[in-house]
Amino acid sequence: VALASTVTEFNSNAAACNMLLPIVAELSVTLQVNPMAFMMATTISTSFAFMLPIGTPPNAIVFATKQLTILDMLSTGVVLNVISCFLLSGYTAGAFQAVYGEPPFALPAWANATA
Repeated sequence: VALASTVTEFNSNAAACNMLLPIVAELSVTLQVNPMAFMMATTISTSFAFMLPIGTPPNAIVFATKQLTILDMLSTGVVLNVISCFLLSGYTAGAFQAVYGEPPFALPAWANATA
């Protein structure tokens, strides 16, 4: 989650997703955890671009007003990223099973290539 949140600060959200999802899927299977849970968390966290003007068009628009400096955006963005990452991790750990009916920390049969 933290890696995706950081990558999306310097990349478009779609590019960050396309780059990270195959890695997260394979890593999840290797760690014997639910790939859907970790891929969902990665996908959502790529929208946590709060720190830099290049993160999203709204950031660039706000920065173009010249009322904020990059340091202002960084200081607020770091706090928002940390809070967002903790909230998303808590959601994935706590509510994923209730919503999707599968535990997030167990490899489901459909993801097990050897079964």
